[in-house]
Amino acid sequence: MSSLRVARGKGCTLNDDEIVAELMSEASGDWLMAHDIVWASTRGVLDESTKRTTLRILGRLFREGVMVPGDLGVTGFEDWPGGPIEWLRRSEADLNRLRWKPMGAGFWLRLTDDAEAVARKRRES
Repeated sequence: MSSLRVARGKGCTLNDDEIVAELMSEASGDWLMAHDIVWASTRGVLDESTKRTTLRILGRLFREGVMVPGDLGVTGFEDWPGGPIEWLRRSEADLNRLRWKPMGAGFWLRLTDDAEAVARKRRES
């Protein structure tokens, strides 16, 4: 089970920096599902405010070069084309299509090489 699901209970709120740090730690050495991002940002409380938080976190991850969205394809992880603005629009459309309950469906995210190095350093200290 993902540490995102057990680290904090339903309804527990974290600030954006804590959410980003938690996601980076969880993604180190692996990919995250859309569900992981939604859970980390909403803690099971899905409303307009937590949806905005999710989109704000995704936007930050993309703009700061922490994560790249993509799909699992024939070659493994396949980055989405474009950049942060397109990725955020596409992520929101995917979440809306899934009624914000991806549960194993939807896009995936991977750490960039730079973010992976930062996450590894944090884990080692």
